[in-house]
Amino acid sequence: MKLAFMLILTVSVLAVSVGAQKIKIEYDSAVDFTRLQSFAWREPVDGQGPIAETNSAQLDVRVKDAVNDELGKKGMTLKDAATSPDVILAYYVMVDVKSSAQSVDPGSPTSNTKFEQVWVTDELRGTLVLEMFNAQTGRRIWHAAGSIKVNPKKQEKNVKHVVGKMFKHYPPKPR
Repeated sequence: MKLAFMLILTVSVLAVSVGAQKIKIEYDSAVDFTRLQSFAWREPVDGQGPIAETNSAQLDVRVKDAVNDELGKKGMTLKDAATSPDVILAYYVMVDVKSSAQSVDPGSPTSNTKFEQVWVTDELRGTLVLEMFNAQTGRRIWHAAGSIKVNPKKQEKNVKHVVGKMFKHYPPKPR
């Protein structure tokens, strides 16, 4: 009974860790983020999209809507860039192919062949990078990056999830 319980516990922990994304956040500890009240979006630049099998205009709307929603929950207001917001936001999307290989030795108990078998799996990983700049100085004050497996059918849900995790501990606490 103990062995079965330990096996279930181990599988549960592995299942949770496989689905988790790492979000990396950097920020300027000299900035008082609680004083920032408004933001605007920088015009798109090269490298901002698109991801294969997606509509880049649709992705742009999804990223901006998710960020606008999260910052709205934090009390910040979206402004036009010409109306002197406190910060300017920019995002970039990158896609990477992650390959993995697994082989089975013909002498192993799980093999049913005389030859070594190798399976190669390719997985598309999308990385969203979000940056916040001081609107007066142009200096970057906050940066977040998170990646997730690319699935065009779940793009909206995945974007909201990653952006939500990016802003989970925003504004950062002063050091």
